[in-house]
Amino acid sequence: MTDHDDDEYYDDPYEDRYLPGGSPEDAAAIAARWQPPTDSSHAEKLAFMREAAETLPPHMRDAAIAQIEALPTAEEIDAMNAQASALQEATAGLADRRYDGWDQARSTRFTIGFDGEPVELEFTQVAVAARSAQALSAALVESWNAAVANRDEAAVEINREVARITGESR
Repeated sequence: MTDHDDDEYYDDPYEDRYLPGGSPEDAAAIAARWQPPTDSSHAEKLAFMREAAETLPPHMRDAAIAQIEALPTAEEIDAMNAQASALQEATAGLADRRYDGWDQARSTRFTIGFDGEPVELEFTQVAVAARSAQALSAALVESWNAAVANRDEAAVEINREVARITGESR
């Protein structure tokens, strides 16, 4: 047994029952006993896990069976997979999306990515030639704000689509 022999609170007659005995082969055999067949259905895997849990010592059995019973059904897994696919489709290419913003005179265009990082800045020749540095700065800020507003509108639309897919109300 172990050093727990004199411990009045530790009374497990199954203590050494599942120990592999020290050899890697014995350990592998025990581990294999607890692995469900890879080509089995979800229901067969659950039945295998229940059967394996029944062989556990009593103080571990109820907790193991409760965990198995809490696992999702095959239908729930199918629904989660469908939801994940729909979410991937809704968010596909999100990192590659670009949002343009123009100033009111349409002389300055600012492009940002979905993460808000600047991607491109364009001034028309007329804007540069006809405006002062202060006016160009104001046009730059105005075009930046317009790009951010366009990105925010797209984010709201994506959030609505995600809420629709997940069944959440926003």
